[in-house]
Amino acid sequence: MTDSMPAIGMDENRLRHCRGVGMKASELGRTLFGWSDEKCRDMFVMGYLHDVGYQFAHEQSEHEELGGALLRSLGFTYWAEIFHHGNPDSTYRSEELLVLNLADMLTSKDGSATTIPARLADIASRYGVESTQYAAAQKLADVLVAQVREIGGSQDILSQLV
Repeated sequence: MTDSMPAIGMDENRLRHCRGVGMKASELGRTLFGWSDEKCRDMFVMGYLHDVGYQFAHEQSEHEELGGALLRSLGFTYWAEIFHHGNPDSTYRSEELLVLNLADMLTSKDGSATTIPARLADIASRYGVESTQYAAAQKLADVLVAQVREIGGSQDILSQLV
């Protein structure tokens, strides 16, 4: 990677995805945890900003940490959730990270609502079933199902996951 290499950036589809993740995160905060309107607004902002690191990343795998570090430097409360999102092996846990990861996996690349099986199929079609992206997404999906079951998530939520 060199400084002259262009960053991935934020195209229109990614911006639509971010908006959709924000909307889904707000909804999940209310349905899973009964959070207040204020907290659900925070979840929208967290979801909307979750992929901001793509604006500066040269490789896809950098975007979470770059975005989280940027938001930490700006004093954003949920920087750690953005830093750790999408990583099924992260030891960091919070209800907000669960909401963010669920919202991300339940939002298609163009921002529309989807299910985890459909999202996995899309990731497989773009990167291949042997890719690191697909392997991480599949592992994350399994982690999310287990976490939603642990908190007693509704059958309606679980039906979108499996």
